[in-house]
Amino acid sequence: MAERSEVTLAYTTSCGFETAPRIVEAVHAAIADLLVATGLVDGATLGADVRAGTIDVGLARHLDYSDLERHVVRREREGVLMLADDPLV
Repeated sequence: MAERSEVTLAYTTSCGFETAPRIVEAVHAAIADLLVATGLVDGATLGADVRAGTIDVGLARHLDYSDLERHVVRREREGVLMLADDPLV
């Protein structure tokens, strides 16, 4: 029987709702034999965890890690809704 490969994917809270599950599903669909271990981490330690090899892949909203390889996996359009006649706006 072939040995299964494993990768550790850690993510911050804001990536855990939609982004992380979609990435895990896509990876599993593309590489069925790859086991993806996931976990929630503090964004303040994410870069250090990748550098130390504690995790293989980190998902974060902010890519302020110039010394690590980075890829944008999601772009969101965000805006503000308000009443046009609100004097406080």
